[in-house]
Amino acid sequence: MVLWRGWGIIITLLLAVAGAFAGSYLGHQYGDTGTGFPQYGSAIALVITAVINWFVGTAMNRPQREAGATVVPHSLFGIPMEWWSIAHLLGAVAFVILARPL
Repeated sequence: MVLWRGWGIIITLLLAVAGAFAGSYLGHQYGDTGTGFPQYGSAIALVITAVINWFVGTAMNRPQREAGATVVPHSLFGIPMEWWSIAHLLGAVAFVILARPL
């Protein structure tokens, strides 16, 4: 089973760094004030990760697509790197919705 191809592992590393930043720095800086800010911090980290991942994935996969390659060389679970940015943005939206008070 191929989990990633080429530099597709960068996606998980970006998520790990963003999660550590959101959890440690933002959580320590603002604490749990009852406003849901830790979830907003996680959403901000996911948006930043999505933007970085989109540009890196597009730049890495563009030369192979222009050359007519049928297999995307940089992917995770067979999904090209830049498409994972959509999943990151959906996760950010979920964090914002969950952070809203009932």
